[in-house]
Amino acid sequence: MIRAFRRSFSQKNQLKELAYVNGVSDTPLLAATISQRLRTQALKYAKNPFQVFYQHGVSYTYEEFDQRVDEIACGLIALGLEKGDRIGMYSPNRPEWSLIQYAAARADLILVNVNPAFQTDDLKYALNLANIKVLVMPEQFSKSHYVDIVRHLIPDHATSKSTTISSSMVPDLRHVIVCDHKRHKGMINFDELYSNYSRRDRKEMEKRERECDFEAATNIQFTSGTTGYPKGATLTHHNILNNSFMLGGYMGYDSETKICLPVPLYHCFGMVMGSLGALNYGSTAVYPCEGFNPEMSLKAISDLGCHVVYGVPIMFSQTHHEYVQNRDKYNLETLNRGVMAGSICPSELMKKCNKDLGIEYLSIAYGMTETSPVSFQTKRSDPFEKQVGTVGQVHPHAEVKIIDEDGKTLMRGEKGEICTRGYCVMEGYFNDPDKTAECINDKGWMITGDQGILDDEGYLQIVGRVKDMIIRGGENIFPAEIENYLLKHPNIIDAQVIAVKDEKMGEEIMACVILQDPIEPLSHTDIYEFMHGHVAHYKIPKYIRHVKEYPLTVTGKVKKNEMRDENNKILSEVHPDDWEYDFNIFV
Repeated sequence: MIRAFRRSFSQKNQLKELAYVNGVSDTPLLAATISQRLRTQALKYAKNPFQVFYQHGVSYTYEEFDQRVDEIACGLIALGLEKGDRIGMYSPNRPEWSLIQYAAARADLILVNVNPAFQTDDLKYALNLANIKVLVMPEQFSKSHYVDIVRHLIPDHATSKSTTISSSMVPDLRHVIVCDHKRHKGMINFDELYSNYSRRDRKEMEKRERECDFEAATNIQFTSGTTGYPKGATLTHHNILNNSFMLGGYMGYDSETKICLPVPLYHCFGMVMGSLGALNYGSTAVYPCEGFNPEMSLKAISDLGCHVVYGVPIMFSQTHHEYVQNRDKYNLETLNRGVMAGSICPSELMKKCNKDLGIEYLSIAYGMTETSPVSFQTKRSDPFEKQVGTVGQVHPHAEVKIIDEDGKTLMRGEKGEICTRGYCVMEGYFNDPDKTAECINDKGWMITGDQGILDDEGYLQIVGRVKDMIIRGGENIFPAEIENYLLKHPNIIDAQVIAVKDEKMGEEIMACVILQDPIEPLSHTDIYEFMHGHVAHYKIPKYIRHVKEYPLTVTGKVKKNEMRDENNKILSEVHPDDWEYDFNIFV
């Protein structure tokens, strides 16, 4: 049964003509920690399946999962982790990911989501930024050999007889836990967490769970935010438990609902909107495989009878393509809902999902990691043009306004910067009060960096980004990070990274570089080999363009908007084969 959220726009709380909305709701916010919520749901839905990892053949009921979380939480305490210590999860979607997520909350630790695409430089940055004490990872995933990456980072530890790490490269890191059964010298096997603890550790776990405050920090997610290098957005139990609760209410989740989650757990999309969304309603979270695969997603939906599927537009597009090519392989009778985030859903894609996949309600969710993440969402009852042209109306208990360059609230229909306030706004950037102050003002408003228009009915249209963040296939990429790395190349004087349109990924990365020696141009292979293994693969530019100069403003700032327009025009007129680009390089 679909749970209704009664919402209205109160004339007492807002002036209709101003671009300001607040999500009035009679559904109260939860005052609980994640661990407490799991305890409650494990008693209420004990035999109901909670976490299902289809590829791995692993399934936990609420009761089984709760018991395993107890044991792992005790094991983490036995390693010497104190309240508030950071534990990094460096993995694709695996059973251990979910177990560590909830065990960290139970032991009052802070889970740090480490992108499984990170290579040596990225990993070192993440470990040191968040002062991670324990890193949990599989042996490898796809082309990433995590054990080798860690060995490269701390080579001296490879011959150590101890599992305790001491390295000047990553001074806070004390232990590495490997999920697979194979043992690696100097590292702990995940299974040991189930047994390497004492009665004293269990008492400590119970004490921490009892004393943990529901407004305490529980999660750090790396985000480019609105400026600079990736920062650690620090989220509380209150932030993410309630955000997932509100989203699940929109979607009509209950104890019979099965949610297919091909989205990554290291994002809010998987961990918050997915896993916690299921928890709040006694629903079942189904993870088809470790990384996105449309065939595996459809098999999981078909075999397990999933009702809901999540994804960014490209995921839905590829899933639809696989289905129409092989209809006889799948049974999608149970599928009727979906959640799409990352960018606006094209109207044709929504029609295809409705007609072919049977998704009657494809909800569009908008927000950012710093807002836990959702602040706007489309409802089943919204007109079709609102579902494809906007990101819906404001979420319950959130406030949003649109401001001009001077910080003044605009009128409805005017374009400006989106600001969000309320329970969903993060605690701040970890150990970075200056960057936090740049993004959250003294009145509690999160300055999102996105541009939008709020209409008379309270629907929000996203029209662009104030800053230059690139969104490639749902991944937030900040150009400055790539530019700074390119400048390490001995033949690059300057680099400007921009987004260009791409049919498949939404946006792709183009690097416009000025060379020290133009007689020796850099090929795409040169750039790939220079960056590969040091930065995540999705940050490597698809296009490289050699230029002599950049278009500048009178104050000397690079006109990136002008560069984007020019290069989008060039790409629309030039066949990809003529761009001298080998498509196999970046596969």
